[in-house]
Amino acid sequence: MNGKHYTHFMAELDTIAEKIKAFPDSLQESVYSDWRILLLDKDFPQAVINEVAEASQNDTHSSSVVKKEEVDRNYASEIADYFEKYKLSERNDMELSAFVAYYFTMVAPPENKVEAINESHLVDLCTITGRRIPGRPAGSLSNAKNLKRYLDRVGIGTYSLTKVGEHFVRHTLLKEKE
Repeated sequence: MNGKHYTHFMAELDTIAEKIKAFPDSLQESVYSDWRILLLDKDFPQAVINEVAEASQNDTHSSSVVKKEEVDRNYASEIADYFEKYKLSERNDMELSAFVAYYFTMVAPPENKVEAINESHLVDLCTITGRRIPGRPAGSLSNAKNLKRYLDRVGIGTYSLTKVGEHFVRHTLLKEKE
């Protein structure tokens, strides 16, 4: 068997793994899996898929990505509680984006805290809570920045919570339903 395709595939995964390190630990495995599926579906012919599947059974390659068994998803019930208690499912996508940034920067357990969020944070919260995922999650974050000033852009597709966003979440979103 020619290991060229497998080696190329694993090199691609390592490159992606480096980028995924910016995600919260709890999201890394799902993002990693999604990218692996994308690579298989779009960039490689069926012969390569078969080769990778066969070679991966004997794989000694160790990825730097956190394995699913090691991921702590304990924040899921906390997020679900927030959604239920404060009726966050009724909020628009920009307000939800502000909450997502607030949660991941200020409330999340230490292992899940980040300084900036991206669209996968928004999608993950929607998935956990069963809320409709915005049609354009990146657009929701951008609108929260441009229209409401809840977020600031800190990189391509990456946003941090502003003081306006923090104030909105603390004094409007989380107080309104108490």
